[in-house]
Amino acid sequence: MRNNLFKKADTLGIISSFLCLIHCISLPILVSIQPVVGKFIDEELHFLEYVFVGLSLIAVYFATRSSHVTLRMKWAFYIIFVLFTLGIFLEDAFVWLTYLAYAGSVGLIVMHIINIRHSMRCSVPEHAH
Repeated sequence: MRNNLFKKADTLGIISSFLCLIHCISLPILVSIQPVVGKFIDEELHFLEYVFVGLSLIAVYFATRSSHVTLRMKWAFYIIFVLFTLGIFLEDAFVWLTYLAYAGSVGLIVMHIINIRHSMRCSVPEHAH
């Protein structure tokens, strides 16, 4: 049961980071064509970014709780998460931080994939999934 929770945390992290990346890339495009599709697009969709930050925090927390995760991997997860969060929260003040949010989203996807692969190759029997 516990191992299943850790696998689901990585899956949640990959899905939420990917959806966030799609949202962040597509929202400026949709807003720019707003005169054409104005009734269907609302610029207030930025609240979704905060939902993605929350989901990412949950996924990172549970993914790093597994006993097979190394200290280096934990540090990488949390550093990338902080960079991602800074990019999301400060992108209105500094437009270039949008790219930090993109990079953080991709970084979280990569870290969750690394975590899944690492757990599959873990040689400690009680860590095996």
